[in-house]
Amino acid sequence: KYWLTVLQNNDVPCGPAETREWFSNHPQVLHNRMLVEVDDPLLGKTIQPSPPIFMSASPPKIQGPAPIPGEHSKNLPQESKTPIPFRKFLSHPLEGVKIVDLTGYIAGSFGTTLLADLGAEVTKVESFAGDGFRQNSAAFQGWNRGKRGIILNLKTPKGLQIFHSLVEKADIVAENFRGGIAAKLKVDYESLRKINPKIIYCTVTGYGSDGPSSNLPTFDPLIQAQGGAMRDQGGDSDPVFLRVPASDYSSAILSAFGMVSALYHRQLHNVGQQIEVSLVNAAFAYQALEYFQYEGKPEAGRIGTVGLSSDYRLYEASDGWLFLSCKHPADWKRMCLAIKRDDLLRYADRTMRAASDEYLNSEIGTIIGERPVRDWVRTFRASHVKCAANRSINLIHDDPQAKQLGLITENHAFDLGKINLMGLPFKFSRTPGRLELPAPSHGQHTDSVLQSLGYGQPAIAKMRSQGIVG
Repeated sequence: KYWLTVLQNNDVPCGPAETREWFSNHPQVLHNRMLVEVDDPLLGKTIQPSPPIFMSASPPKIQGPAPIPGEHSKNLPQESKTPIPFRKFLSHPLEGVKIVDLTGYIAGSFGTTLLADLGAEVTKVESFAGDGFRQNSAAFQGWNRGKRGIILNLKTPKGLQIFHSLVEKADIVAENFRGGIAAKLKVDYESLRKINPKIIYCTVTGYGSDGPSSNLPTFDPLIQAQGGAMRDQGGDSDPVFLRVPASDYSSAILSAFGMVSALYHRQLHNVGQQIEVSLVNAAFAYQALEYFQYEGKPEAGRIGTVGLSSDYRLYEASDGWLFLSCKHPADWKRMCLAIKRDDLLRYADRTMRAASDEYLNSEIGTIIGERPVRDWVRTFRASHVKCAANRSINLIHDDPQAKQLGLITENHAFDLGKINLMGLPFKFSRTPGRLELPAPSHGQHTDSVLQSLGYGQPAIAKMRSQGIVG
């Protein structure tokens, strides 16, 4: 508490590594109403995470508890005999959608990148300082590919006027400024809806745009810490820092989902709206099971560094590690036969297995340690036992299945030359996404964007000399 007070008073991002129970009672979580009661026909009163996206015109809501098997069978619609008429499709799912992008870092930038992958025209507007993650040039490519880049000084009247010209023709404006900055720059929703009443305005924040913690700086690891993700890992050891920024990526994906949902709502009702996603809310979304509570819910306990149990964990082979999953009794039996330990078949019952977990960890670990990873993967897969080699992320570039799915692609970056990066994470049978542009260099498309607004080269040169554009 002492250090939190000292650091927060000096505007230093910080947060305690706490439990999910603690985070459930955090003032900002209560303000965001991230937990609600739902009556379940089987479990009684439950506590569940709320929908993590705020939408000003069409708020989401929980429709009800999970269905009982077969509960709604009688209400299923009958198959239509009328064929669906063929319509002319666009080249890409979001072709024609224009997005003005004020985002930076991961939580903001990656959401609009996903929409660029779907064919949207995204114009990234940066200050002269640029996106704070430009120094991570390789990673910056993954978070900002497919966009045009323009440098614009929004603190000047002319710069703001140019920005408003972009907004007039846009469908979406996206930003992830710290609380109060957008309003100070006059690029907040209330300001921009006066210019374009149908604009969809997406904000990604740390804690939320209002509430007791909304003015605090934050980023992914702080929400990992407070939301229980760090403390839940590591078994009896210290909390574990998750290198993959789960809060950032899930916030970005949720923002993309929210923007597309708002586009659909506008198509039906001809109105724009404001969307907000926070890292706090996203933490509840990607830990939905952990935050789902009901009377009598079994205590889960902390996750060890190598896994949950002898039937669901990493094992060390002679030349590396592999993950083994054989929780189901049938899978356990196949695993025992694969490692030639018929005597372990009697532990097919999960309760008995849990009581002997330490012994089973030791026995299976000793056997797996005698042979290399490749041998075990071949052996287990031949016996239909779920397993996978534990590999570095970079090795995915050489994975045949990843190449077959189009998850790896090549592009040319302005400062890196030829690069390998993630392909499209979705497939459409009629309207494929696109991968054309790498992430823009700082201000790479300033001239072409301004020319599209009607500015000639002399005017652009004059504005550049005045520090309005770059």
